[in-house]
Amino acid sequence: MHAAGQGPCYARAMAALNLALRFLLELAGLAAIAYFGWRIGGGGPAGLMLGLALAVVFALVWWRLIAPKARSPIPADIRPIAGSGLLLLAAGALGIADQHVLALILAVAVVVNTIAIYGSTERPTED
Repeated sequence: MHAAGQGPCYARAMAALNLALRFLLELAGLAAIAYFGWRIGGGGPAGLMLGLALAVVFALVWWRLIAPKARSPIPADIRPIAGSGLLLLAAGALGIADQHVLALILAVAVVVNTIAIYGSTERPTED
């Protein structure tokens, strides 16, 4: 059911907006994990290698378990929640790396996006 004046086009537009936001959050999560690795690796070449390694692991986990087209044991309608969990871990990693404000912004954006995805009548899909 749509609110007054909000038809199917509005619902599709909001679903597309949520999908775009989710993609940006995925990129932010990837960057957060890379920064965390760099920071706990002490910066320099060792930190760079650790940051890259953690970013690759994050991306592989996302690709294998969370992505819309993944052949995952996680049911498709639950994947946004699992993805949110992974993104919240990335926000926590930012907090551990002393980026508390960025961690809070990422965490709040993830929660708002997850609520929007599950609150919409049309779930975003990538076909």
